[in-house]
Parts: sequence; C-alpha cells; structure tokens
Amino acid sequence: MEQKFRKTDVSVNGINLHCIINGSGPEPILCISGAATPSDWAFHSQLEYFGRSGSEYTVIAFDPRGYGHSKLAPRTFSITPEHHTKIDARDAHQVMESLGYDKYFVLGWCDGGITAIYLAALFPDAVKGVVLWGSRVHYTEYEVELAESIRDVRKFQYARVFVLVYGSDAALQAIWNKFTDSVQATYEHLKDKNGPSDWAFHSQLEYFGRSGSEYTVIAFDPRGYGHSKLAPRTFSITPEHHTKIDARDAHQVMESLGYDKYFVLGWCDGGISAIYLAALFPDAVKGLVVWGSRVRYTEYEVEIAEGCRDVMTWIPEFRIIHEDVYGGRNAHQAIWNKFTDSICAMYEHLKDKNGELCTEEMKQVSCPTLVLHGARDKMATLSQAQLVKETIPNSKLIVFDQGAHFIHMKLSEHFNLTVESFFNDFIC
Repeated sequence: MEQKFRKTDVSVNGINLHCIINGSGPEPILCISGAATPSDWAFHSQLEYFGRSGSEYTVIAFDPRGYGHSKLAPRTFSITPEHHTKIDARDAHQVMESLGYDKYFVLGWCDGGITAIYLAALFPDAVKGVVLWGSRVHYTEYEVELAESIRDVRKFQYARVFVLVYGSDAALQAIWNKFTDSVQATYEHLKDKNGPSDWAFHSQLEYFGRSGSEYTVIAFDPRGYGHSKLAPRTFSITPEHHTKIDARDAHQVMESLGYDKYFVLGWCDGGISAIYLAALFPDAVKGLVVWGSRVRYTEYEVEIAEGCRDVMTWIPEFRIIHEDVYGGRNAHQAIWNKFTDSICAMYEHLKDKNGELCTEEMKQVSCPTLVLHGARDKMATLSQAQLVKETIPNSKLIVFDQGAHFIHMKLSEHFNLTVESFFNDFIC
C-alpha cells in the first residue's frame, strides 16, 4: 500500500531530507514524528486518510536529519545553543518552502510535537494550525527513568519495522543510544529551571513577562519552599500564622528589588499570604488576585490534607518535580508532613473562631480584588471562594466551570486573559 505514496529527497543546506507525500489538495499538512521513528510508518494512517482521492489536503511526512529515511543526514543531538528539535523545526520549514508551501498545518507526535511548537513559534506566518500529542515539554527524573528503561531496542514492540529502515540492530541501537543520552543531557541542562514557583507560575511568567508587555513578573518562593528550601521554615500558628510571615517576607523582597507598588497573584496558601500582604501594606498592593485558597478550616480541609499526606499518591509528574527541587523523595515527604500537620493544628486552633483564619485581615483589604475559582476544585471548595468575595470589599468572583485547583496551569490562556482584563479594567 505504501507504493502509492510519492517519495522525494529535499536538499536543505546541502543535506538530503526524506519526505513521503500523498494527496493533491490545496491545503498542505506537515507530519513530524518522534525520535528515530520513520514518518511513513508513524503517519501511514494520516497519509492515507488526509491524502485520499478528492481530499482538500496534501500530506507531507518528514523525516528529520538522522531519522528514518533521512538516516544518512548527520544528526547532532545538541542541547545548546539550540536543542536538536529546534534545528529540526528550521529544517522542516525549509523543506516546506522547497516544496512550494508557504502556509501549512502541522501534526507533531512525541518529540515531533516539540519540533512543531518551535516551528509555529519561529514561523508564525507559515503555520496555520498545530496538532500535537505525546510530547514531553517538561523534563524530570521520570522522563530519564523511562528513557533508560527502553534503551535496549530489543524491547521495542515494533523493532523489526525500525531495523528494516536503519539496516541492522546495531545501527538502530546506535541512534537510539544517542537519543536516550540526549534525554539525560536535556534533563541535566534544565534542572535549574524546574521548581514550585517557576513551575507553578510558568505560564504567567511567560505571558505577562512577554516581550513588549507592560508587566514584570516576580515568582517568589517563601522560606523553606522551592528554591528557598535552605531558608528555615517554621509552620507557626501563633503568634503569627506562617503565611503572614511569608507576607512580610514578600514585601521586603519587593522593596529590595525596588518595587514600592505592585499587583499580587496568590494561589492556594499563597492566596492567604497575598491577603495578609494587601492588609498589612495597603499602600504597596495595587490589586489582588487569589484562587484555590482556604480561609476557613473545617474537618473537610483536614480530611483532604490527610488524604494526600503520602506524596507517593500524587500525580507522578507533580511529585517528581518537587522531588527534583527538594533533593529526593524523603526530603519532599518531610516538608509535606510538616505542612499537613500545620493544617491539622490550625483546625484545632480555630475551632472557637468558626475555623476562620484571616477574616479580619480580609476586611482590611482596600485594593480591587479578583477571586477566581475552579468549579471542580476539591482542595478549596466554592464556599471558600465565596467567603473571600463576601468579606473583601470591592471584590468580584469569577468561576471557571471546567477548572479545578490548577486553573492557572490547566486553563492558562483563559486565566491569563481574565487576570489581564481585570488589571486593565479596574486598575490600569
């Protein structure tokens, strides 16, 4: 069946890159596969379906240098100054230009999805749309462990398909070893870019800190957390709750950086610190956005905290990110045990106060405040968000119907636009 597909080599900077083409429609689709995978095999179904007779599409399955039928083109698994998938993106665009396509759609699978992202970012006028799946955009120990577990190509389910293209088991193993080594190297290179604050607010750092933006974004790790892990942290209840201490620290950080007035985004317990910050330093805080914050402690909050005390029950990606920062599972579990214990202690301490942690401080907040809530958030329920909205003067509540606890990450585009609109409409 493959014989009906057209095969061609396209010269890019003196290197021949192989393409499989099917269809004759006016809308081109570029397909980019994952590491070492022959694209005609990986995208056989898409070549047939979108390239069928009468379709409006033409499908181009592209083998990056050193992969598949482009195996003779030299491949460097570079990390710096450009990641090798970014080099693939530049190659792919030149291939499409050489074939006469100035605008096209892109399908990217696995590492081909990373290439597709680079392609769309580098050549926005060319890429009409991107579909990607199975792509690793965040490297942790999990990705390294997974790559090492399948280093031996004899474990591949489809090893015979690959060997037919590469010519021998040894040739396939050689290219796969280089790819596996590159996963480890990428992880080591990106280690210092992983962490709770920079990870949690990655989308906001990128969006609000983009070129030409009127904002500068500062993601702050409170003492004992994230990359401030060496700073001693006391999970105090009295005389001041530890989130109030974080608020004082945060204000001093901003003063030290030269900012006397600023907006504050606070998520989860960071939202409590943000409330304290706005109440303690009203002349400094221009506007406040909080979400996922628990301002009242009940048995429910204790049950939820105990339910996720064991970090091994966490989503693996989320857990491994923290392990990378804190220096291993035991260190991560130790800090989390202290945090969980503090919730239980807080519940007991506030029993006589209806469980309310910072009601008086909320009443003192004078800046415009936006309260956001994910309707599916089990960590901080709607009643928590409603209490914040009802207690803080000049505040409004917006509910994300499809959101949960991580709305700023999972629904980042909607979140960022909502926050930006709030700043523009009520503050700027």
